[in-house]
Amino acid sequence: MSLNAEFGAQLGRFLLDTELGRSWLITVILASVVTVLAFAVRSNGAVMFTTVLAIISLIPMATQGHSGELANHDPAVMSLVLHVISAAIWLGGLILLVAARPISSPHELENLLRRYSTVALIAFIGVAVSGFARALTALGRWEDVASPYGIILFTKIGALLVMGVLGAAYRRRLIAKANEGRGAFWMIVSVELGFMGVASGAAAALARTAAPADTITPPQNTAAEILTDAPVPIELTLQRWFTAWSPDLLWVLVASFGIVIYLVGVRRARRRGNPWPARRTISWIAGMGALLWTTSGPLAAYDDSLISMRFLSVPLLGLAIPLLLVFAAPITLATLVIYARDDGSRGPREWLLWVAHSPLARFALRPVVAASLFATSLWFIHYSDLFRWSLYDQLGGEWMISQLLVTGCLFVRSLSPNASTTPEGRWRVASLTALTGVTTSFGIATITRSDLIVAEWFGAMGRTWGPTPCRTRPSPEPPP
Repeated sequence: MSLNAEFGAQLGRFLLDTELGRSWLITVILASVVTVLAFAVRSNGAVMFTTVLAIISLIPMATQGHSGELANHDPAVMSLVLHVISAAIWLGGLILLVAARPISSPHELENLLRRYSTVALIAFIGVAVSGFARALTALGRWEDVASPYGIILFTKIGALLVMGVLGAAYRRRLIAKANEGRGAFWMIVSVELGFMGVASGAAAALARTAAPADTITPPQNTAAEILTDAPVPIELTLQRWFTAWSPDLLWVLVASFGIVIYLVGVRRARRRGNPWPARRTISWIAGMGALLWTTSGPLAAYDDSLISMRFLSVPLLGLAIPLLLVFAAPITLATLVIYARDDGSRGPREWLLWVAHSPLARFALRPVVAASLFATSLWFIHYSDLFRWSLYDQLGGEWMISQLLVTGCLFVRSLSPNASTTPEGRWRVASLTALTGVTTSFGIATITRSDLIVAEWFGAMGRTWGPTPCRTRPSPEPPP
């Protein structure tokens, strides 16, 4: 191989013109930025920004783990992304423990182990659930369990289960003994690293072993199969509103963790003698259930074929679900039950308070600003390429859901029951009135459009049931 001008031109075309090349280019650039920031910054906010950027840098690499030409592309990609992120947090935290031990006092080391144990438990659940979801997409039949891929897969699952048991054991018994001597600490590290090595080796072997389901290329005889890797779903009947299911692993985990953590917080508040209103608990569970139903239920199963399903999810994600979540007051509950740290570090409670009282949060929660963000998000979704991106790329769909939830929660939070009694309240009423007019005009403009939004997608599905994607009005007859 010669490093001449032709090689440089071919490398440039690979990095800029191919999907794989662009993914690796983005990964290398982000990794370089994270490396520089890790040595350059020391403040809490900058470190948190670096952490978020490091997690984002893993996404492009993880998306290349499954070809778009193979079966179950979208579920497989999301499971791989969550799997890689969870494993990186888990292993990175363990390495950080080893690095921090020489400069930590026995009391600080015990606190570090307890905090890492909580993070490791969450990461373990993420690794296990995402791995199980990937297994469901990789094994198409029961006979595939005996295949080389199935054997390696169950080896990895066994290693994960053993590590989960070890985590529970050292959380209860070994952490308190770690400050008594070096033996207990290094036993924790070495045993967990050993099983991590088994799981990592199995993961590397899985990456080089063709999954049984991935050896089958889905049929692409129609436009719907080419665009979505799946045929058009069956007709949407009343029964399908209760039985149709297309789980999105990301929001399944968000809803599950959200309900469990909230209920744990309610239980802890009651133990401390602070009764939490039942209506708020019901509101939170209903909001998370609605989020799960919207992102993984019939709306998700039919939103690639019916544009009406996409439009129906917008008010649910942008207004109805945020209304339930904000009424549940999760931040108030968190600051009430999470222990404050006394060692100068920032935990979940400190970060929540920092975000809630930051100048950016106060600015975004002004009624005029929150209403403007909400209205702008509607425009961006339906009159920019963000809507098209959400159809063609799963990451675009996740971004659209997140944007609607965030802007919706900010807008709902900016409202108050006594909106008409204060000068700030008059701004709330004015903002709500203006936003009502804007959304009404937006809805009328959308309904009365003569063209079809993203016509090359919804117009090419080839549905044989339901209304046509776009009813064109008959032109008036010319006068005699």
